Amino acid sequence: MQWIKELHLQSRGMDLGTPGPDMLPAAFGEQSRQWEQIVRVYMGKVVRLIHHFMAKALRAVCADDDITKEIWTAIMDPVLRGYKSGLCQAILLVEVERYQRPFTLNRFFNEELQAARGKRMREMLKPRTWRNAKTLWRGQHGD
Repeated sequence: MQWIKELHLQSRGMDLGTPGPDMLPAAFGEQSRQWEQIVRVYMGKVVRLIHHFMAKALRAVCADDDITKEIWTAIMDPVLRGYKSGLCQAILLVEVERYQRPFTLNRFFNEELQAARGKRMREMLKPRTWRNAKTLWRGQHGD
């Protein structure tokens, strides 16, 4: 958790108490750093499982070993292309999640987020505004 404290200190916003806009993406990037390797390992397990199942199923329905080998040879190239395509798609999803700016199409989420930001800003400015208004009033009216 030390890294998150350091990240918070490095990404301060305009006010000392508010984090900068880069804090969340930086924290997410750090937390998701090993996702690609995790995906590669997981997809390797999936490929082995599918491969083993296909070989076993082929042997179960085809009694002749020579025919089994011919079928296996005939389907191997498309199967390997499918494995590679699946891995590429999984890595693409990781890259999109890690490197693209997060967004939502849920307008209610965006409305609530904007309302919360506005409320936080009003609460932060309210004491200063009241104090400035009193000072301004005294200055103009000589009280």
